[in-house]
Amino acid sequence: MRKDPLGPKGDLGGFAVDAANQIPPGPPLQRGEAFSRLCRITNDHAVGDQLLALGISKEQIPEKKFHTLTQSIGCGETTTPDCNTLKLGSQDMLLLCSDGLTDMLSDSEIEAVLANTGIRFESLPGELIDAANEKSGHDNISVILIRCDK
Repeated sequence: MRKDPLGPKGDLGGFAVDAANQIPPGPPLQRGEAFSRLCRITNDHAVGDQLLALGISKEQIPEKKFHTLTQSIGCGETTTPDCNTLKLGSQDMLLLCSDGLTDMLSDSEIEAVLANTGIRFESLPGELIDAANEKSGHDNISVILIRCDK
């Protein structure tokens, strides 16, 4: 995942936390005995994200245009969702979140919360939201965390 803002206003981003290191490549993250890492699995549909993908630097993109949606549900045009097929293993997690989280927390900060074995799994979404709010969370913060228990 890159360090640029990951999502437009009102969009959800998807990430996989792979307990078996099957999603290439990324920095290791340890939660208990399993090594894991955060890996982006969706693309954002915003002007800024498209321009970054074309190699334009964040500094060259006007802030007002950065979060402008290029597609959204309910605005009259047909949308095309991102579809991916992933092989998930036991203890892998899927994190669905808004840019309210990823604009406030870096990848390493998100990973640190997810790796904290002192936090029960059911409490992790709230901990991520609290951490983002502690950094002046100025946008809505939505977090859904799903763990694969095979």
